Amino acid sequence: FNPFTIVLIYVFANIDIIPVLLTLGSIYFFRKNKYILSGGLIGIAAGFKTYPLLFLPFLLAKIKDSNQRIKALVSGLGIFLLIILPFFSKSFFSLSFASGLTTRIFSGGVSLGFGEAILPAVVSLSVFFLYSLEKTYGNLWKTYLGVLLLVFSFIHFHIQWLLWIAPFMVMLFV
Repeated sequence: FNPFTIVLIYVFANIDIIPVLLTLGSIYFFRKNKYILSGGLIGIAAGFKTYPLLFLPFLLAKIKDSNQRIKALVSGLGIFLLIILPFFSKSFFSLSFASGLTTRIFSGGVSLGFGEAILPAVVSLSVFFLYSLEKTYGNLWKTYLGVLLLVFSFIHFHIQWLLWIAPFMVMLFV
């Protein structure tokens, strides 16, 4: 009931509230050891906005049983692919996966010369993922918050993305 969040939802991010809610549901079912459902909710959330796909590798890293990990992966990616399959075309790909907002994670970089660059967001996410592989305990929501904060640290920020971190920040401060 934060007025800032309500204004953010209605002015800038009217559809972003759905993947945020589904991501929170994914965390809930992960805590109940229902990993297939948790992965499936990430897949549904990614059907609305693609950013929850960033969470899927970290969700899988927290699952100890490799059989459950594969089922959660198939559930998440399978549902996502089923959602986008009827719309998949060249224009859908360019508007969804190659849009300016989606590719910002790959746009900022440190130039090495000769057209080569290091992408800090990608490098930091990779290091954080390797760290997550070693640390299978802990709260999944803190991992998701870490993913979002790392991405936001290295890219041109958009105001609607505040809604993505709002529930995690509330959990952090409560």
